[in-house]
Amino acid sequence: MLAGLRPLGYASAVPNSFFEAQRTAVAAGMAREVGCDPSQFGVEALSVVPRPEPPAWPFTMMLCTFGTGTVLAVDPEYLDFMRERRPTKHFRAFNQSFLAPIVAEGARRGTKLAANTGAIGYALAAPPDIVPSGEFRFERVGPEWMTAERASGVFHNALGHPPDDYRDGQYHFAILARTEAGELAAVAGAYDSSGMHEIGVDVLRAFRGNGLANAVVARATLAILEAGETPFYSCGVTNIRSQRTALANGFLPVCSMGYVSPEEPDRE
Repeated sequence: MLAGLRPLGYASAVPNSFFEAQRTAVAAGMAREVGCDPSQFGVEALSVVPRPEPPAWPFTMMLCTFGTGTVLAVDPEYLDFMRERRPTKHFRAFNQSFLAPIVAEGARRGTKLAANTGAIGYALAAPPDIVPSGEFRFERVGPEWMTAERASGVFHNALGHPPDDYRDGQYHFAILARTEAGELAAVAGAYDSSGMHEIGVDVLRAFRGNGLANAVVARATLAILEAGETPFYSCGVTNIRSQRTALANGFLPVCSMGYVSPEEPDRE
C-alpha cells in the first residue's frame, strides 16, 4: 500500500466514537449553513426552510442530505414557489427535474441561475499521519497572506477565486509547501464554513505526484484539531483526485450538497 493511504472504508469497519463526534459536529455546521435544526437531517423527509439571512455565501437555494433526510434552504423570494413543487421522496430534490423549474423561474424574473448538485462533504474518522516530504519545507501563514495571494487566482481551491470577497472575513490560516529554493508548490487553506474549519487544497501541476496534497492537508487537519475545532472537507463528485486526498487523510463522506446560485462565467 502507498505510504499515507488507508484502505477505503477503513474507519467504518469498527465502531468509532471519534468519527461519530466529528460527523455530529459536521451535521451541526451544515444545519447552521442551511438554517435548520440538525434533527431535520434524520426525518426521512424533505424540509423546505428559508435560507439564513445573510447567507453564508451567495446562494439562491441550497440542498443538503446526510442520506436520511434532506433540507432545502431557499431565498425567501422563491420559498413558496419551491414548497409548491416539493417531491414525494426527499432525495429526489437532487434531481434536475426538480431543480430546473427554479432556474426557469429565475430567468422569468430576470435572474440567470445555475444548478449544481455534485458536492460531497466529509467528516474526519481518524487523525491523519504526517508523511515525510524531505525535499519540501512547510510553513503556516495567516489571513493577510491568504487574502493577498487570492488575487493571483492560482490557488483557487485553497483560497477562493479573486471575486470571492466574502472570503476575507473567513480565513483562519494556510499551510504552504515550498521547495528548498523557496518556490511555492502547494497550499492548504483553512477557512470558516458555518463554524467548521473547511480545508481547500491546491498543488501546482509541476509538483503533482510528490504527495504534497496529503502533506499539507494532514498538517492543516492536525492544526485544526489542536485548536479544538472541527475540520471539514468537501469536493465535487467528479474530482477523483480530491476524493482520494480526503480518504488518505482520514476523512469519510457523510453528506451531499447541491446549489442553485447566480450564474457566473466558467472559471478554470
